[in-house]
Amino acid sequence: MDWLDCCPERSVVYVCFGSQAVLSPAQSAALSAALELSGVRFLWCVREGTEIPAGFDERVAPLGFVMKGWAPQVEILGHVSVGWFLTHCGWNSVIEAVTAGVALFTWPRGADQFINAQLLEEAGMAVRVADGSETVPDAVELARVLGAEVGGENNGKISGKASELREMARKATTERGSSFRDLDSLVAELKGLALTKKTSSAHGLI
Repeated sequence: MDWLDCCPERSVVYVCFGSQAVLSPAQSAALSAALELSGVRFLWCVREGTEIPAGFDERVAPLGFVMKGWAPQVEILGHVSVGWFLTHCGWNSVIEAVTAGVALFTWPRGADQFINAQLLEEAGMAVRVADGSETVPDAVELARVLGAEVGGENNGKISGKASELREMARKATTERGSSFRDLDSLVAELKGLALTKKTSSAHGLI
């Protein structure tokens, strides 16, 4: 967090693939090379078992910071210096990114992650950079995309959409917001089912 405090606002790409996915050595090498070539600021949370090239940490400093093991993701995404999130698009990560108003680079790897990535891209707050658990991205092309989006003209547009969705999420969870009402409806429905079961039981129907 001290390192993030020293970075300019919305300048850092947070890189994390969740608590389950482990990049293959080839994928890790490609991502490492892309981050180094891109020249963007990044914070990479490396899960145990993921190999990174020897000396990478030293070569990318001070623009890059490699964190090994668990990271306080919600706190990181909420930091003013973080503007992008390179993610596998697990649903928890998606929700945390939306509520933080952070733009996304998507690399879905399995299950619902492909649909999640598609929804984010259609919403205008994400750019797909790779696909699948076996894909090894081209390091030069990935570096180009990272550099172009973070520092390019499209950055403001995508970040603006991310901020818009953050505001929508905030409104949804306030009292009488859509999420608030949906939860109330669920509770009411469950109460109704419990009452029906109790009445049926009293009449010997179950």
